[in-house]
Amino acid sequence: MAEYTFVNRANDMKALGEYLVSQYRINDWETQLLDFGDSMLFQCRNTKSGGAGSFLGALTGLNVLATLKLERCGSDLHITSAGGKWLDKSAVIGVSMFILWPLFVTSLIGMGRQRALVDEVYNKALAYMNNRK
Repeated sequence: MAEYTFVNRANDMKALGEYLVSQYRINDWETQLLDFGDSMLFQCRNTKSGGAGSFLGALTGLNVLATLKLERCGSDLHITSAGGKWLDKSAVIGVSMFILWPLFVTSLIGMGRQRALVDEVYNKALAYMNNRK
């Protein structure tokens, strides 16, 4: 989880959310942007075969989901990144180490993909905000 606060940039919250939605929808990712007034929640996940929406993806730990919370704090914009579905990956790893060892490998791959996606979304948000000055 990473966090960053942009001073005096709260007015850019909606534009940032819409930018992230457009960036991931272009590549056929499922996205949602939830507006709660003083905060927004952006989520994206892979919808291709083996992605977050598939049973096989969930079983093998290859499903990935990224969440970014955008929060207005007075005149500042606070951004927090988070993943999703970490618990199921841990469960798959625990069981697969002893019974189905190939799932152990795919769970590790899934955890790596998860971390990479969360980092990518967070870095895109930071880059957008820094270029929008």
